[in-house]
Amino acid sequence: MRNGVTEYATDINTLAMVLPDGLSTIGGYTQITLDSGEIINIEARRIDSIVTSSHTPNGGPGSTPAGVEALSRARAKGDNSGLEGFCDFNINVNPLNGQDSVTKLIFANADEGLTQRDLNAEAWAKRLVGWD
Repeated sequence: MRNGVTEYATDINTLAMVLPDGLSTIGGYTQITLDSGEIINIEARRIDSIVTSSHTPNGGPGSTPAGVEALSRARAKGDNSGLEGFCDFNINVNPLNGQDSVTKLIFANADEGLTQRDLNAEAWAKRLVGWD
């Protein structure tokens, strides 16, 4: 809905930048094509993320495959640039056959409670995509 008018998407594509641990992300991009033909491009940059699964905090036997909830800053690009907000850049991958516990994460939190880490530790990943 935009300005009180419902608009429908005819196509949505999302690119998630997943790091070598198979779960952590620094964000990604979404492109939405509306019925009118207008294309909206959105960039999501992760602020922090946490691993989720159905039965145990970090996956494991009897649990569904882990996903990552990445609280992210969302920014419109192109004709809609200047618009900014936040989103849950949610990705669901299955690098561990859905049964093994999640370990050796780079930027996703699999522990209970708040995450405390050096935010500059991910600078190398941001440089790869030109986000310095």
